[in-house]
Amino acid sequence: MQGKKHRGKESINIVDVNADDFISTVDVHKSMTEEQPERTSHKKGDGPSSQQKRKHQITYLAHQAKEREIELKNEWSNNRMSRKQTQAKYGF
Repeated sequence: MQGKKHRGKESINIVDVNADDFISTVDVHKSMTEEQPERTSHKKGDGPSSQQKRKHQITYLAHQAKEREIELKNEWSNNRMSRKQTQAKYGF
Protein backbone atom coordinates (compact mmCIF):
# COMPACT_ATOMS: atom_id res chain seq x y z
CA MET A 1 0.00 0.00 0.00
CA GLN A 2 1.79 3.03 -1.26
CA GLY A 3 -0.81 5.72 -1.82
CA LYS A 4 -3.49 6.73 -4.32
CA LYS A 5 -1.37 6.25 -7.41
CA HIS A 6 -0.58 2.59 -6.83
CA ARG A 7 -3.80 1.64 -5.04
CA GLY A 8 -5.34 -1.62 -6.16
CA LYS A 9 -2.32 -2.95 -8.00
CA GLU A 10 -1.22 -5.36 -5.29
CA SER A 11 -3.32 -8.26 -4.15
CA ILE A 12 -4.46 -8.25 -0.56
CA ASN A 13 -4.53 -11.55 1.27
CA ILE A 14 -6.78 -11.55 4.35
CA VAL A 15 -6.08 -14.33 6.81
CA ASP A 16 -8.59 -15.34 9.48
CA VAL A 17 -6.76 -16.18 12.70
CA ASN A 18 -8.24 -17.88 15.74
CA ALA A 19 -6.33 -17.48 19.02
CA ASP A 20 -7.53 -20.87 20.26
CA ASP A 21 -5.44 -22.55 17.57
CA PHE A 22 -2.23 -21.11 19.01
CA ILE A 23 -2.90 -21.57 22.74
CA SER A 24 -2.36 -25.06 24.07
CA THR A 25 -4.81 -26.60 26.51
CA VAL A 26 -2.02 -26.91 29.07
CA ASP A 27 -1.51 -23.15 29.12
CA VAL A 28 -5.24 -22.52 29.42
CA HIS A 29 -5.57 -25.00 32.27
CA LYS A 30 -2.55 -23.52 34.03
CA SER A 31 -3.86 -19.97 33.82
CA MET A 32 -7.27 -21.04 35.09
CA THR A 33 -5.91 -22.93 38.10
CA GLU A 34 -3.25 -20.44 39.12
CA GLU A 35 -4.14 -18.52 42.24
CA GLN A 36 -4.17 -14.77 41.89
CA PRO A 37 -2.53 -12.86 44.72
CA GLU A 38 -4.87 -10.58 46.60
CA ARG A 39 -4.01 -6.93 46.38
CA THR A 40 -4.90 -5.43 49.71
CA SER A 41 -5.05 -1.75 50.42
CA HIS A 42 -2.31 -0.62 52.73
CA LYS A 43 -3.99 1.44 55.39
CA LYS A 44 -1.89 3.04 58.06
CA GLY A 45 -3.15 0.89 60.95
CA ASP A 46 -3.19 -2.45 59.12
CA GLY A 47 0.47 -3.14 58.52
CA PRO A 48 3.59 -3.04 60.63
CA SER A 49 5.18 0.23 61.63
CA SER A 50 8.30 1.66 60.04
CA GLN A 51 10.29 0.82 63.17
CA GLN A 52 9.23 -2.82 62.91
CA LYS A 53 10.29 -2.84 59.26
CA ARG A 54 13.61 -1.20 60.03
CA LYS A 55 14.47 -3.61 62.84
CA HIS A 56 13.11 -6.71 61.03
CA GLN A 57 10.88 -7.63 63.93
CA ILE A 58 9.10 -10.99 63.80
CA THR A 59 5.67 -9.38 63.41
CA TYR A 60 6.82 -7.57 60.28
CA LEU A 61 8.43 -10.71 58.88
CA ALA A 62 5.25 -12.71 59.55
CA HIS A 63 3.16 -10.01 57.87
CA GLN A 64 5.47 -10.04 54.85
CA ALA A 65 5.39 -13.84 54.60
CA LYS A 66 1.60 -13.89 54.72
CA GLU A 67 1.42 -11.32 51.90
CA ARG A 68 3.74 -13.35 49.67
CA GLU A 69 2.27 -16.79 50.40
CA ILE A 70 0.22 -17.14 47.20
CA GLU A 71 3.06 -15.85 45.03
CA LEU A 72 5.37 -18.43 46.59
CA LYS A 73 2.86 -21.25 45.99
CA ASN A 74 2.54 -20.24 42.33
CA GLU A 75 6.31 -20.16 41.95
CA TRP A 76 6.62 -23.63 43.51
CA SER A 77 3.96 -25.03 41.17
CA ASN A 78 5.70 -23.50 38.13
CA ASN A 79 9.02 -25.00 39.21
CA ARG A 80 7.40 -28.39 39.80
CA MET A 81 5.77 -28.28 36.37
CA SER A 82 9.01 -27.35 34.58
CA ARG A 83 10.85 -30.11 36.46
CA LYS A 84 8.26 -32.68 35.36
CA GLN A 85 8.45 -31.43 31.77
CA THR A 86 12.23 -31.78 31.82
CA GLN A 87 11.98 -35.27 33.26
CA ALA A 88 9.49 -36.26 30.57
CA LYS A 89 11.67 -34.70 27.87
CA TYR A 90 14.80 -36.61 28.85
CA GLY A 91 13.09 -39.76 30.11
CA PHE A 92 14.08 -39.68 33.77
